[in-house]
Amino acid sequence: MNNLQGIMVQRSVQAGQFKAGMLQAAQSVRQLNQELRQAAVSARAASKSIGDDLWKAAAKGNQGARGLTLVMAGLSAAILAAAGAATAGAIELERNMQNVATIWDESAQKATGSLLSLEDATKGVVQLSRELPQSAATAAEGLYQVASSGFQGTDAMKVLEAAMTAASAGLTNTETAARGITAVLNAYGMNATRATEVSDILFETVNLGIISFGELSNVLGDFVGLTAQA
Repeated sequence: MNNLQGIMVQRSVQAGQFKAGMLQAAQSVRQLNQELRQAAVSARAASKSIGDDLWKAAAKGNQGARGLTLVMAGLSAAILAAAGAATAGAIELERNMQNVATIWDESAQKATGSLLSLEDATKGVVQLSRELPQSAATAAEGLYQVASSGFQGTDAMKVLEAAMTAASAGLTNTETAARGITAVLNAYGMNATRATEVSDILFETVNLGIISFGELSNVLGDFVGLTAQA
């Protein structure tokens, strides 16, 4: 086999692996979406059943039931609204993870020892959204920013966690924090394990009130590289 044939075979294998990863991730998100839809249906059915019983009791002249019916009507509306929001969030998460899939390079991850399947990355995004006050869809947007800055696999998840933690302080959002952190890491040749350290330094700078996190992230790309070379 000549060099050209070898390259073509390698690219074919990589394309197959990439396609398999995308399918696994899509299946994982679709399953989450289905579970949320089922939860919404169950919540709707349960609230309707309770409401029907209360309305029947109220119709018979039970004053207490009438008052409770009004309360439950408000609660049912809240339940249905929350279920609808959860379903919409799952759809947005799937869309954002599809964007991540276009730049998720498992071959490069193997070379750096940071291999993480797209399916596991999706699970990691959902888990982080449970631990930090950020939606899974927002976390997926942040992951895209991190991956597009050159951090892949488990390294990308470390940077994402640092960015989400910074955003949770209320001074910025996950995508902006990720842009600032990755700019510094890349400029100084730091690995992902120092993402939290960089985030803390940026946070302290912003906390002084001189500049916002967004403004800082926007100028870092222009100046931090020159500083690192000095």
